[in-house]
Amino acid sequence: MPPLVSVCIPAYRAEAFIGDTIRSALAQTIDDIEVIVVDDASPDRTVAVAQGFVDRRVQVHPSQANIGAAANWNRATALCSGRYVKLLCSDDTIAPRCLEAEVAVLEAHPDVILTSARRNIVDARGETIVRDRGIRHLAGWHSGDAAIRAVVRSGTNLIGEPSAALIRRADLLSVGPWSSAEAYMIDLDMWCRLLQQGAFYGVNETLATFRVSEGSWSADLIRDQAHQARTFFRRLHRAGFVGDFDLRLGLTRATVLAAARRALFRIRMRA
Repeated sequence: MPPLVSVCIPAYRAEAFIGDTIRSALAQTIDDIEVIVVDDASPDRTVAVAQGFVDRRVQVHPSQANIGAAANWNRATALCSGRYVKLLCSDDTIAPRCLEAEVAVLEAHPDVILTSARRNIVDARGETIVRDRGIRHLAGWHSGDAAIRAVVRSGTNLIGEPSAALIRRADLLSVGPWSSAEAYMIDLDMWCRLLQQGAFYGVNETLATFRVSEGSWSADLIRDQAHQARTFFRRLHRAGFVGDFDLRLGLTRATVLAAARRALFRIRMRA
């Protein structure tokens, strides 16, 4: 019988963190899960660390060739069989109650196609940079259209990274694969495609962590992320999902947030 939840962990060069990621999945208060680790031909010990877990729920799928992030995310979710799916990046973690709380939302609200919780943002050492990030303006039930508008107006990903979210496998299959069109928008692109088909429910509780590496603070990366966010928001506007005011506000806030990240980058580099 298929498990209730599939936790899909696409991995690359993750030997330092993947042990914590897998342990967080296995520590859930829901036991009826599978943990699918799909390695993208890592040159380090990622596969060896993952294979060190002796647990019937853990499957490890190495690869002989590197296929890139989006293709590896699609490979990971294609291998799952659970009713619900959480894609958990290999340096992130989830709190023990995460799956229980989010499964309860989707089972109680058939019209909700996507649920997500707040998360802490941590650095490579596990120290918290930002606490209780996201969801505040999207707590509780919201129509898909309203959630998309809120995201664009915010200028950022209010819904959160995949570690914070849970979806039904059937819904994931219905909207198509993870897209590499804008690499830094891969999760938000999926969330917005889902929200065109159903409602959103924000769990007003911190149930995940998202880790940023030293490379995540580079000025070039911040600039690329802001550019891709603006491109993505304009695409939603052209498709009629957001209005002129929503777009103007989102473009302004995306620019302001990028400037704030650059300032934080300079502070971190001087520390």
